[in-house]
Amino acid sequence: MIVPAAAGAYTVKSTLTVPEGVTLVGQEGATLNATLRLSDRSVLDNIAFTDGARRVIIGETSLVTGAEVRNCSFGSSTWASLLAYRANDCLVCSNTFVNGRNGGNIIFLGGKRNVIRRNSITGGRTAVLFLYSRTSNGGGYESLIEDNLVEYNTVHAVARRQYEEGISFDVAGDGPAATAALEYDRISSATGKQVVLSHANWAPTGNPSYVGYDMVFLSGDLIGQTRRIAAQSSATFTLDKSVSRATAGDKIVIGATFKRNIVRNNIVNSPNLDDAILLYGMAFENIVESNTVARGANIAVMSLDNTVRPTDSVTGTWGRAPSGYNLVRGNTVGGRIRLQYYAIPVIKGHTNTYARYHTYGNSVVDNEVSDRIWANDQYLHSSGNTGTTEFYRVHELQH
Repeated sequence: MIVPAAAGAYTVKSTLTVPEGVTLVGQEGATLNATLRLSDRSVLDNIAFTDGARRVIIGETSLVTGAEVRNCSFGSSTWASLLAYRANDCLVCSNTFVNGRNGGNIIFLGGKRNVIRRNSITGGRTAVLFLYSRTSNGGGYESLIEDNLVEYNTVHAVARRQYEEGISFDVAGDGPAATAALEYDRISSATGKQVVLSHANWAPTGNPSYVGYDMVFLSGDLIGQTRRIAAQSSATFTLDKSVSRATAGDKIVIGATFKRNIVRNNIVNSPNLDDAILLYGMAFENIVESNTVARGANIAVMSLDNTVRPTDSVTGTWGRAPSGYNLVRGNTVGGRIRLQYYAIPVIKGHTNTYARYHTYGNSVVDNEVSDRIWANDQYLHSSGNTGTTEFYRVHELQH
């Protein structure tokens, strides 16, 4: 279908759904003052959108697969110009975002194997944000954020005071109904692929199902590793791999993880950003490589404590959100690389009482760092980097 060029913008007050498999192509100068909802394998190409939030929506009412947004332009937004709730195998490529307001630009709330490539993004609060949200994506396996590729995007200079982060994977640590860090407990027993947890509230009925989520090990021989939950019966969890090395008393977290995502060859051209590229809790086996970030700007891998207590938590605990086995390689960094454990002092009126833990398995390799590599409470591997190091309670691993 063709959208003809016109002297002014075409205005539609209701949300239009682009049917499954349909391609909507704009002639040069075609402008829409409208919101479009994409379906499986529907495509938008060469359309200019006026200012406004959610100009393109993907997967709001059901999972959408294979949709594409190419060569489009977007104006200012107080929320997000392109918002994906649950999206698999979708492409966002060669678009231009110019956002003079305090909203985001590209936001994914859940999805796998999506490609965000060669977009130019100026202004706004965030550039490319994967923000886990159970309230929006429905939770469970379909909601997980895995195997996404963010490459060759350019984030242009914006005022630091209105900026949160450039490219980010965010655990939503302050949203009780949205957060990805769901439970914290200790192991009572483990054998084969089964774990029995120790908390008294794991009753046969009334508990939420955690099938499809991950169990993350905070201590013991499996520290830093994850196992996918395949089945659950009260406090007994069947996992996808052996846990024979786990023992009684080992600490675990249950939640939604950001896994195997790749952020590469991007340019974040905004000076002095604390988090030009950020993995913010529950991040495992991700690769951040060959990116360039501006003077004074940082790449950060964060592990968290005392995130908000999740709605319907069985254990009633406040969130713990480790990040392990991530690789930061071959980046040019105008500021610092930070591998940080951070306990939020007070959240929703709750003062942190957790003893600090050590994150395991992150690697920082062959980066050109103008300032320093700053790390605390880590078992990490570091080699081939320029710049200085500032380590606190760090044990270096040899590969």
